[in-house]
Amino acid sequence: GGSFPGQTCENVTIGETVNFTVSVTLENCPAGGKGYTQFSITTALGDKVPVKVTYLCDCDCSNKTVHNSTECSQQGSFTCGDCTCNPGHLGEKCDCPVFRKDEESEKCKASNSSNICSGRGECACGKCMCGEKFGGSSRIYGEFCECSDLLCDRDIDGNICGGRVQIV
Repeated sequence: GGSFPGQTCENVTIGETVNFTVSVTLENCPAGGKGYTQFSITTALGDKVPVKVTYLCDCDCSNKTVHNSTECSQQGSFTCGDCTCNPGHLGEKCDCPVFRKDEESEKCKASNSSNICSGRGECACGKCMCGEKFGGSSRIYGEFCECSDLLCDRDIDGNICGGRVQIV
């Protein structure tokens, strides 16, 4: 934990979306091999954006990679339920060639918006690929990446709105 002098965003206006890319490295694996850690990013206005990193040191399926898997349109490797696409392909199932990425960008805009994927994701062959999946229950989702629970109130354990029970 700590601050990183010189790492600032300038000329940001209220309501403007700012994307952060954070790289986290687990230096050692605690007993039990799984869990989470939390930290927050403090904005210039003093708002704190919580970040929860869930780690899993040992995964039974991590040694079972299927290269050019049919699960990944034969264009990627399938490990632990996820595809890692070969160069030149993207998408959840690696079914979008990079050269076609922007062909159907109009399908990635909500009817009342000019922003592709609400400015929170990328359009790949007419389908929004929302920002990275955030560990735990923090995520950006929806057909046009219009939903986010990143700013929801959390309990002491980091659960959104106090956990599984939500009051509407």
